[in-house]
Amino acid sequence: APNQPKGITRFVEKAKEAGIKVLTWDSDAPESGRDLFVNQCDEKTLGEALMDDLAKQMSEEGEWAIAIASLDAANLNTWRRFAEARAKEKYPKMQLVATEVTKEDENFAREKVQTLLNAYPNLKGIIAFDSNSVPGASEAVKRAGKVGKVAVVGNSTPNKMRPYIKEGVLQSFYLWDPRALGSLTVAL
Repeated sequence: APNQPKGITRFVEKAKEAGIKVLTWDSDAPESGRDLFVNQCDEKTLGEALMDDLAKQMSEEGEWAIAIASLDAANLNTWRRFAEARAKEKYPKMQLVATEVTKEDENFAREKVQTLLNAYPNLKGIIAFDSNSVPGASEAVKRAGKVGKVAVVGNSTPNKMRPYIKEGVLQSFYLWDPRALGSLTVAL
């Protein structure tokens, strides 16, 4: 599941020279020479669903921002591109004002979103595209006293998000079935 797809090519080549089949899962590296990719979800469906959810919570208007672990991670950025395209196509009254890289670090994500909230006082929503950015963004919204004023949507895990759902900091988050993804990957 490479965050930097170009960086694995030499390892894939070495494995294939040794007769080892190589597959990627969660995040792809199509130019690496891998034999197979197991995708956890339809990328377009996820990107559009995140945008539609955020738009609904924002009443389809206002400033929104992105929190994302890396601009290199193929999966996250594919979802991001589909979400941005959906916003342009369906939600003309919504304005993307910033994209913040959070380095897959929950505390760093919280700090970056706190900065966003200060820099954009009219911010009404955030899409966080990775499991650490969602709780980081949620914590920033909570600490800023903007619960109910700034919507947060994204992909994360139930244990991390449970307190934020219970406290009403966010209304929803997304996750595929990791057991099914793991089972399919091992079977293939």
